[in-house]
Amino acid sequence: MYNNELKTYKYVCPACINTVDACICEEYPRCLIQIDKNMVPIIKELNYKWYRTNSSCEGHIGKNDQIHISFSKKYKLKKHYLKISR
Repeated sequence: MYNNELKTYKYVCPACINTVDACICEEYPRCLIQIDKNMVPIIKELNYKWYRTNSSCEGHIGKNDQIHISFSKKYKLKKHYLKISR
């Protein structure tokens, strides 16, 4: 889960959600976004399916053991889409 070490995060292109060395965009990304390492596959899949996200968190030990994903607009998601195993 969460700690303050940099190895717990990935810095990715906001368009393709890939690290710079694996970026598939036509242009080099002007900026990178920070995503919790364990959230990258989830955010990547959601964005691939056109569910745009604003922020996410994989949780904080002792405070909140649930993940959080904020979307850019309201979507009607079916409950089976939200079942994610760790």
